[in-house]
Amino acid sequence: MANFEALALDMLGIGKKRLRKIPVGEDFRIDLIMLDEKIRQDRDNGLHPICAIGIAGTTNTGAIDVNGVADICRKHDFWFHVDAAYGGPAAALDDYKPVFNGMERAESLIVNPHIWMCIPFGAACVLVRNSEHMRRTFSLISDYLKSRNRENKQTDLMEYNLPLTKDFKGLKVWMTMKAHGGAQPASDDTR
Repeated sequence: MANFEALALDMLGIGKKRLRKIPVGEDFRIDLIMLDEKIRQDRDNGLHPICAIGIAGTTNTGAIDVNGVADICRKHDFWFHVDAAYGGPAAALDDYKPVFNGMERAESLIVNPHIWMCIPFGAACVLVRNSEHMRRTFSLISDYLKSRNRENKQTDLMEYNLPLTKDFKGLKVWMTMKAHGGAQPASDDTR
């Protein structure tokens, strides 16, 4: 199985060795005391940790570990990312919302709708609190792509992700939700 976190760090140019994995307890949730301690140790050793990842439902155990990680991120002024690839859709259900407390504090979040929502593989949703962070990270417009009509502030998705050419993966998500509905019932005035 691939280590996606290490791959992401490598893609960012930080290097795989800079990924700090924190042990989990018997409940498969991160050891928050150890996380806090490792952050302090890294800073004492001249490193500059920047992010912690909370889990909103792991694939293997279903463990949800969000609120405590969010608290530590706030304490250390860290970027708080939530891996909701597996459990994210359940957070939209009223009965389960309280279990996911803390997700709303994330700077970024990922959901893979193909896991629970019967959406064809290959559609992932990355949500960010401030899309300008993504645009500043990924935007590199070559001369041949520059438009004379840039003044209209039209959003071009090539400025928000790695691939320049992309298919319309969002259509899979939209069509499935249109056909089967979302977590919340539609109001009478939208039918």
